[in-house]
Amino acid sequence: MNFGVTRIAPAPVRGLSHASAAVESAYGRVSVAWRLDDAGDLEVEVELPAGTTGELALPVTDASAVTLDGSAMVADAPLGPGRHQLTVHAPRIVEQATGS
Repeated sequence: MNFGVTRIAPAPVRGLSHASAAVESAYGRVSVAWRLDDAGDLEVEVELPAGTTGELALPVTDASAVTLDGSAMVADAPLGPGRHQLTVHAPRIVEQATGS
């Protein structure tokens, strides 16, 4: 039974090396943390409670490759409950916005 869908959309910005967030939902803890490693790859850790799924919106380019828990995957495949480690090789990184 699927009780909810959580959209997971990390958006790395040049000049910001990591971010994280967590919330206690009606079904349990949902958390997402990402960081850019020294090679410029995006590492994402996701935790989803039982009865939920994750909808991925990863920052991929034509040159990107994505792994889920060490195995190749399609970037927009759904995630099941549990803890997951994703890596996006050659991610799209947004240039930092400038104020006007």
